[in-house]
Amino acid sequence: MTAVPQPGLFIEETAVHYHLELSFPDELNLAETIATISAARRAANTMRGPNTVWGLSPRLWRALNEQNCPESLQPFTGIVGIDGYRAPATQSDIWFWCHGNAFEKVWRTAYDVLKQLQPVAVLDTQLSAFVGRDDRDSIGFIDGTENPALGEALDVALIPAGSPGAGGSPVLIQKWVHDLGAFEGLPLRDQEAVIGRTRADSTELDEAQMPATSHVSRNVVEDDSGEELHIYRRNTPFASVGEARIPPVGEA
Repeated sequence: MTAVPQPGLFIEETAVHYHLELSFPDELNLAETIATISAARRAANTMRGPNTVWGLSPRLWRALNEQNCPESLQPFTGIVGIDGYRAPATQSDIWFWCHGNAFEKVWRTAYDVLKQLQPVAVLDTQLSAFVGRDDRDSIGFIDGTENPALGEALDVALIPAGSPGAGGSPVLIQKWVHDLGAFEGLPLRDQEAVIGRTRADSTELDEAQMPATSHVSRNVVEDDSGEELHIYRRNTPFASVGEARIPPVGEA
């Protein structure tokens, strides 16, 4: 059987997005788990519904089909950076992502999937998200300028044929909360220095102007031979304005 990648990973022209993350009990009832996931997948496959993507944790994948799970696939364990900044690990068992251009269809699909999963699994995260005009992030900069085009994205993101998990893709899901009040208070030149690109047209700053701490500088990752490693990203700013940390009225 030929492995077919999930097309929803690569369909980019959609504005409305919804993410769900759920966890199953520590002791898996395998038959119940399979039946529950199967019912949720049927609920998501509605006529003319939104695009859907399913992600499984390493432990769930191995429980369902250990022989087809890449040996190197491991749960994210968190990262502690400089000055105490950290990326915490919040590993769930299922990540469900649906996206389209009609809010009611995206919302309904997420609801129907949750309805099937929640009697057995615990809802860890739900997030309504969007893609803005010109692919601009909530900070006003164009996101994904260096994202590979579709042909290259398939090579970058997918496990190659002949390998365990062929056609699948390792996924790292991150939620970033921007302090918009502080960022918008910076002069434009300082904002551009943070990102490493101009805000108007996403032109990369000259090497002489590029701070080593910029987003662009920190996202150049090379292997041991010095060759740059690429990643395929799908940025969907989330829709909760309360988490944007907008300063109170009258606060600079």
